[in-house]
Amino acid sequence: MAGLNEKHILKRIARGLVPEAVLSRKKQPYRSPDAVCFLDPDAPGYVQDLFSDAAINRAGIFDSAAVGALTTKCRAVVQMHGGDRSLSNTDNMAIVGLLSAQLVHEHFISNRPQSSEVDITFTTVIDRLTGRTDSGQEAMNT
Repeated sequence: MAGLNEKHILKRIARGLVPEAVLSRKKQPYRSPDAVCFLDPDAPGYVQDLFSDAAINRAGIFDSAAVGALTTKCRAVVQMHGGDRSLSNTDNMAIVGLLSAQLVHEHFISNRPQSSEVDITFTTVIDRLTGRTDSGQEAMNT
């Protein structure tokens, strides 16, 4: 990376092989998956569960009435347009953000193992050849 020019080396190598317009165009974000796949009738069952009032209230991150209004609005848009990519960028990002936060809460907070069930051991690895720890600090000679 040269400054903010991402993929600088790849672009230099591709010069002459890839059109200049492609090499110099503005970066486009890649978002996957799109919210539409979570709102159509074939959406996985866990999506409906995570957007339920009970799950939203259990997580305590979002207002369940606001989430309900957003998901109802977005589902209506998806149904009306036959599932094409018709959601606004803001609604799309909101749905994916809500779902992501709910998934993190469900898997890592609600269902986390109790501390008595988990045995965690912290260690430091010392490279005997260089005398440095895994954090790059000089090891103490003891």
